[in-house]
Amino acid sequence: TQQPKKKREKKEFNWEKYGMRQIALKVAYFGGNYGGFVTQPPNPNNSPNFGTKTSKNTLLPSIEDMLWSALQKSYLVKDITNCKWSRCGRTDKGVSAFDQIVSFEARSTSNSGIGIIKSSPLSSEKEVDYIASLNNLLPDDIRILAWSPVSTDFDARFCCSSRSYKYFFLKGNYDVERMNMACKQFIGKHNFRNFCKFDPGVTNHERDIFQAQIDVFPDNVVCCFSVTASGFLWHQVRNMMAILFMIGEHSEPVETVSKLLDVEKYPNKPQYQLAPEDSLTLVECKFPENTFQWSQNPETGTLEYLEKHLCRMYSKLVIEQAMFNTLLGRVSPDLTFQNTYQKFCPTLRDASHPPESLKRRRDSQHLPLLQRDTELPYDQKLLKKSEKKAKI
Repeated sequence: TQQPKKKREKKEFNWEKYGMRQIALKVAYFGGNYGGFVTQPPNPNNSPNFGTKTSKNTLLPSIEDMLWSALQKSYLVKDITNCKWSRCGRTDKGVSAFDQIVSFEARSTSNSGIGIIKSSPLSSEKEVDYIASLNNLLPDDIRILAWSPVSTDFDARFCCSSRSYKYFFLKGNYDVERMNMACKQFIGKHNFRNFCKFDPGVTNHERDIFQAQIDVFPDNVVCCFSVTASGFLWHQVRNMMAILFMIGEHSEPVETVSKLLDVEKYPNKPQYQLAPEDSLTLVECKFPENTFQWSQNPETGTLEYLEKHLCRMYSKLVIEQAMFNTLLGRVSPDLTFQNTYQKFCPTLRDASHPPESLKRRRDSQHLPLLQRDTELPYDQKLLKKSEKKAKI
């Protein structure tokens, strides 16, 4: 009888053969399949925490879960809890990013240059191909776009000078000119307490908005709200967008924005529903000049592989669009998205909301924001939170 083959014992990775280097990664991802960027709660055992609960009681991993898993499988990081990990933005569940920056101490084969913490005994002229190593292990909707060595004191969060978001939506019957009039009121340093979700860890709600405007795409179908600031509060952009939608529908006057920014006169946030998260994207994180030396490793074919991968993803979307147009034609011979979206657009953005909340909204007339019930005063929220903690 044939003897069963013995399983090979897995050799322990020899970290002593490699050096360590502080690097930054430029990460892009579509957030629809994830419970946000940051792992919640913090990872206790250096293993991915696939236990982030959503409102539908399903379990979704975070983007960090996927990154940490890939970093450890590729032996780029020995201990994720002790590698000076930092991230630029904390995008929420469903939110995407095309310029998220993370930094950490990584395995290296180089012994000279920026960010060297420990020289490599290998003394290789070629650095580890960080992009290919990670993209081979990451899911299709998360990609590493580039890597850069950074100084050992670099921190992706605190070194960032500004962040830019875009919120995409269908133009429909929205009065874009009116919405842009409201956008101008956001620009400058203001207290955005009425435009965010309560966070007990935040006491300063002042943020400096550098740019806020809505542009219409050449197809006259899609619009984009672009906003740049030194930083953002929790759900701030989605709150801003919710108010802009009301102004674009002529449900609220343009002056609503400036009134809500006056926290002396209106200290408590009125109750209103957030704009859906799936259209929001972090598109740029700015840092001081010469912070990075971005590389996409074109000499190894990594850049070409990335381009092909993104083209494949885009091709699937184009085919799906053609299939949907065919389906619309089966419903009605003259029905296409292009000639009917204006009719349905005001309700299309409500697709992310539960049906019961939509029914309440449609059955009742719009109540002006400043006449609505408000949330609890800020100090009462803090007191309520501390009392809840004391009971635990």
